[in-house]
Amino acid sequence: MSVATNKNKIIAQAQKFTEKGQLEKAIGEYQKLLQAEPNDIRTWLKIGDLYTRMGARKEATDTYLRVAEQYTSSGFYLKAVAVYKQILKLDPTLLEIHQYLADSYLELGLTSEALIQLEQLADLYQRANRPEPLLVVLLRMAKSIRTILHAAPHRRAAVQGESPY
Repeated sequence: MSVATNKNKIIAQAQKFTEKGQLEKAIGEYQKLLQAEPNDIRTWLKIGDLYTRMGARKEATDTYLRVAEQYTSSGFYLKAVAVYKQILKLDPTLLEIHQYLADSYLELGLTSEALIQLEQLADLYQRANRPEPLLVVLLRMAKSIRTILHAAPHRRAAVQGESPY
């Protein structure tokens, strides 16, 4: 039996378990695939989705985080953004995920979106009465705003209420 045939049988069995609502068994099947291909992102995503359906938030978060880290290390920041958003749907209080999401937005040149995440992160630090990391985030926000203002003269003039022309 070829590796591809075996892989197809495992996927078919996992899908059957999923359809029957036997999600733990489906995860077990997908984990068999990971033994042969430990960096198979699609399989990791399926496992994360199954954990989410089971209500196993920590396991889902850990699985999705692994996927996002793989995307980030490969330079696929837009895909990482999508996964970080999935994680935040499961638990919006995860401070490091807001940070990772902001970092990914900055890598994509999406400074406004990064600022939104940094603002949410600052709010979480403020609510947790953690002034040191709050200050770091606020300084990072100020640096990002400065970058926006220096990016294009017409933006700077618009913010200052002047005509760029």
